Amino acid sequence: MRVVPQLIADGRYTRPVLGIDGDDDINDRLKRATGIEGVFVLRVLPGSAAERAGLIPAQRTRRGVVPGDIITALNGKPVARLGDLLARLDDFRVDQSVELTLKRGAQERSLQLQLQAGN
Repeated sequence: MRVVPQLIADGRYTRPVLGIDGDDDINDRLKRATGIEGVFVLRVLPGSAAERAGLIPAQRTRRGVVPGDIITALNGKPVARLGDLLARLDDFRVDQSVELTLKRGAQERSLQLQLQAGN
């Protein structure tokens, strides 16, 4: 649901979220380093929809950052930056299910996830 209609109907807006953390600056650096387009999952929040769905965050090692899951599309629509993903999420409501397309290592996979309320 879009922001304005929800504000009119309910008097407030509750943002639907996945339960991940990301950062466009870090995302851009990882994209340059790996050549992969998408939103790099930097952190999965405990107890979140993302954790229940099994998303894997990036790991920090002595050699640098090892990418975890990289979200490439939401309901079939490509996402290249965190801002793209957040904008697409605004088309949905809390508790609605969405399909994430992601890269995990060399594999592409899809999974269903139920959106939760953001803070």
